[in-house]
Amino acid sequence: MLNNKLLFDNVKILDCTVRDGGICNEWHFPKEFVSKVYSAVAEAGIYCSELGYVTKKGTFNENTGPWRYTTEELLREVVTPGYNTKISVMGDVGRIGIENFKKKDDSIVDIVRLACYKNEIDEAIELAEQVVDKGYEVSINLMGITTYDADDIEKTVEKIYKSRIDMIIMADSYGGLMPNDTEHLVKTFKKGTGKMVGFHAHNNLELAFANTIRAVEAGAGIVDTSIYGFGRGAGNLPLEVVLSYISHHEDNCINMVPLLELIEDEFVKLKHELQWGYNLHYVLSGMLRIHPYYASTLLKTYNFDMKDIWSTLMRVGKQNPMKFDKKLLEDAISKRNVHESIKIRNVDFSKIDSYPVNIAPPTYANVHKGRDFLILAQGPSLKENIEKIRQFAKDKNLVVMGANYLHGLVSPDYHAFCSLTRFLQYNDFIDPKSKLLLGTYIPDEIAKKYVKREYEKLQYIDDSELKFDIKDGIIQTNCCTISVLLIGVAIAMGARKIYVAGLDGYKNIKEGKATHFYSENVKVPKGHELHTLHNVCERYLHEIRTYQKKHGMEQFGIITPTSYSDHYEKIEGF
Repeated sequence: MLNNKLLFDNVKILDCTVRDGGICNEWHFPKEFVSKVYSAVAEAGIYCSELGYVTKKGTFNENTGPWRYTTEELLREVVTPGYNTKISVMGDVGRIGIENFKKKDDSIVDIVRLACYKNEIDEAIELAEQVVDKGYEVSINLMGITTYDADDIEKTVEKIYKSRIDMIIMADSYGGLMPNDTEHLVKTFKKGTGKMVGFHAHNNLELAFANTIRAVEAGAGIVDTSIYGFGRGAGNLPLEVVLSYISHHEDNCINMVPLLELIEDEFVKLKHELQWGYNLHYVLSGMLRIHPYYASTLLKTYNFDMKDIWSTLMRVGKQNPMKFDKKLLEDAISKRNVHESIKIRNVDFSKIDSYPVNIAPPTYANVHKGRDFLILAQGPSLKENIEKIRQFAKDKNLVVMGANYLHGLVSPDYHAFCSLTRFLQYNDFIDPKSKLLLGTYIPDEIAKKYVKREYEKLQYIDDSELKFDIKDGIIQTNCCTISVLLIGVAIAMGARKIYVAGLDGYKNIKEGKATHFYSENVKVPKGHELHTLHNVCERYLHEIRTYQKKHGMEQFGIITPTSYSDHYEKIEGF
């Protein structure tokens, strides 16, 4: 054990609040906020502030914020001159090229950090050396370090030793390292590469601080932190905790006041909204050393008990995945007898001439050609305006489609479910006169067990990377919410005009205000999950309108109060 008084003497601290925290809100930070972060970090004497990602244009959808596409001009607007704190940016290998960087003499960026997985090392080193030639300090950040076996480490060490990069950063991306593991890895990479070794901790198992201390004791020369632990999932190592440790052990005068004021003014509220920190599914991810999206997807989408979740994640973990892989998760789920039929379809219309057997054109295609439709979502405005909605549907002789729990407010022509959890909870409330539509994630053996009636399967391809489209009645979408999917179903059925009620949106949801007009016993998204869900719905609503315009259709309109203001249609009487 080293003398604590000397522990951080030669260790550099990098703050990645903006860059890594941006994952929580898709990098939608006001310039004033980023400027405050930089100034507070600089006042505390921190070595470096990482202010976002550099990314090739068009890599992500239009809802992605500016700090995922950080530019020189943007940085110059927020960085206060006169501080010694360096500026870094990160780039994901495969999403960035040498054309993204000016010569160092023309930039205020000092350090470029290139993030890669173990199968991308060669590409990362090639790009890193090109960036070195531009005059920058360069590091390679090894993502998912817990996925490396002894052979991977040996090959990586050898390649980095031969390179001209300045630093190698180990990222405990899934928060699964133990202090002894951390010590071994730091010593191995430091001795084998001869480079400065750094460490980026995640706090899934509440070990970010302990692992960082052990990393420094083992010889790490730079460590990552973020203000208030801001970061995806369980969050990162809190900057203020490290500074408190340094102040206590090393008699070092650190100006903490601007940092603490910023936490009080901005981050307490931000944490309440975006909900990072200790959480069961992040603990499971850390235990099994896998991406947190595996656990969060199971908890949000499937009606599994904890035994089922644990056994499914164990199957995933045995595959040692580097990234989140939908197909891998579905394969693990399919090993449970009751869920053998669940499939995730990842097909691009532009790349196929015919459909697989299980994606046949639906029989409901064009069954109501030329009719007007009403889609019922479950926002509070549905119940608040129900009498007007009933009369409106009657006066216009609309085909009515509803989903999930309708509380007997309306007897729709079609009642639809996509979530297995909500189907199991609400199938007893389906009106006998309503035709039942069931989504991909509801296996036939479960449907037939719980409902003794005819039903039809919704035919759609669920993929967040694909744009909305319809071909032969099959919908290409992200089934983020059944209400948005039903707009596509109405189009497939031949709708002339589509009205939507109760699609209130999530953007303005406050603590204590419901997302539905009813309470339910399923997990309701909060914080950054709500923000992300709102943005995904917004994206697909815009894409649906684009599709309608392209095909000469009348565009849908939301007739009740909504935060999707671009799609609101004022109707007399509402």
